[in-house]
This record gives sequence, structure tokens and C-alpha cells, in this order.
Amino acid sequence: MALPVLNTATYELEVPSSRETIKYRPFVVKEEKVLLTVLETQDMNQITQVIRDIIETCTFNKLDINKLAMYDLEYIFLKIRAKSVGETSTVLLECSKCQEKNEVTINLDQIKLKGNPQAEAKVQVSDDVGIKMRFPTVHTVERMMKDAGDSTVDIMLGLIASSIDSIWDAENVYDAKDHTPQELLEFLESLSKEQFEKVQEFFGEFPKMSEEVKFDCTKCGSSNDMVLEGLADFFG
Repeated sequence: MALPVLNTATYELEVPSSRETIKYRPFVVKEEKVLLTVLETQDMNQITQVIRDIIETCTFNKLDINKLAMYDLEYIFLKIRAKSVGETSTVLLECSKCQEKNEVTINLDQIKLKGNPQAEAKVQVSDDVGIKMRFPTVHTVERMMKDAGDSTVDIMLGLIASSIDSIWDAENVYDAKDHTPQELLEFLESLSKEQFEKVQEFFGEFPKMSEEVKFDCTKCGSSNDMVLEGLADFFG
């Protein structure tokens, strides 16, 4: 006789970048076991892949993960995790004065996505040349991490180049899809330092999961105030 199959609760959330409402379920013990195992490796590529798999399964295969923005991935996963293993997470935070590790409990349900997911970025790099940017997708970030290897500069340049939607000047608009990655990269490399810094500002304003945390050190009593950002900061 087959063992009983338990019904799983379903919930709804809104995907930040598209504002689409989707259904999701908590992950089960088998999926949590895989997640905990890969977290021990501290390999971000493996961790991202497992998170992708969990999101895909827990949203009933209704999402194209590759087309999600990275902030979508973080937001959806934190929502799934909160319903799966509890709304709180205990993290170790270092005291800014004595470097003592402190256990701090955060409420995952209170964490908000900071920034505007629907923002359109137009960067005027000179009097008559500008760039329209788009937020990089999960697929874009993973490809850059793989292709660029350990070079932080190459990863950054590749990510920015792949996030160009179009370039315009006084006479034309040049759609990025009509040009090779190398051509877009060469365009970026032709910018002055000041012009490139304008483009970098767009990346500094990405929507991100963020939470301000305050705690008093258990060793020296110093008050600490820090901001947690990104999935890695919220893992216990």
C-alpha cells in the first residue's frame, strides 16, 4: 500500500521586475537537504544553481529563470525560504570594534526590495552620446561569471556590456542586439574615466534585498549598525 501524500500549502507573490503574480509552495525536506549541502561548499555557482532549481520547482515550472533579474531571484527565494523553514534567520555578524562574532536574528518577512525594479536608466556620457541600460538577467550574470573566470575587471566590463540596451548619438539609435559583445565591450573601453563612472552609477543603484540591522556586541557592548545586502548576507 502506497504511503499518503501530504497536501502542500500554496502562496502568491508578485515578481518585482514584471509585476506578474505567481503561485509558489514551500520547499520540502529533500530540497532543503540539497540546499544545506551545497551551502557548505561556499561555491556561489553551485549555490545559485540549486536556488534556481528550487525556485523553478516551487513555482510549478511557471517561470523562465534565465529571464529573471538577479533581484527577482533573491526576492523569490527569500519568500520561499520564509514559508519553508520559518520567517527568521540567525546570522553571525562581526562587531565593528572588537571583531567578536555575534548571533543576530533577522525577520525575513520584513526584508524589502530597495530600489525601483521598473526604473529605466539612460546615461548621457557626452553632449550627443548616451546609453540606455537594462538590469542584467540571471542568465547574463551566470554567463559572465563563467566566461570571465577570476578577473573582477573582466566580469564587471562584460556585465556592463551585456546590460546595454541601445546607444544613441545625434543621428542614430544603435540597438545592442545588432552588435557583437566584442563591439559593445570596445565601445565601453573607448569611454573616458569620467564617462565610464557615469555608467557605473547605474549598477550602484540596482534594486537589492536590503535590511538595516542593529545589535549590541555581547563581548564589548558596542552598538553596531550595518546593512545586509544580497542572499549571502541573509543565510544563517
